[in-house]
Amino acid sequence: MITPRPGRPWPRPSAPRGAPSSATGAAAGAVEAGVLGFLVKPLRPEELAPALEVAVSRFRELEAVRKENEELKRKLESRKLVDRAKGILMTRMGLTEPEAFRRIQKTAMDTRKTMAEVAQALLLTNTMGPLSTTR
Repeated sequence: MITPRPGRPWPRPSAPRGAPSSATGAAAGAVEAGVLGFLVKPLRPEELAPALEVAVSRFRELEAVRKENEELKRKLESRKLVDRAKGILMTRMGLTEPEAFRRIQKTAMDTRKTMAEVAQALLLTNTMGPLSTTR
């Protein structure tokens, strides 16, 4: 039996359709295991190629959705950081929201950092408070 790699579980596909009733229990187990296709024995050679094509196609679709999901999560987290940093600049420097955004954007361009990195640095310095040279 093929199992998912540790730390990277396979997405759960929808229940297989068209399996004979004798295969229902096995199909349910296959769904729980995260398989992307299901064949019933005896397997006829002409059924294998289409089943593999469907499984590979579904895997690629699910992999693309997973990657898109990760990218969207990253972008959302970046946006949250920038929004929090804008709030700090607006409070500390009396800037408007567009001015605060532009300040972060310009700093990012000048330092060749992402806006999220600039925002993270601003949030960190805000958390630490003013730094002094005396102890």
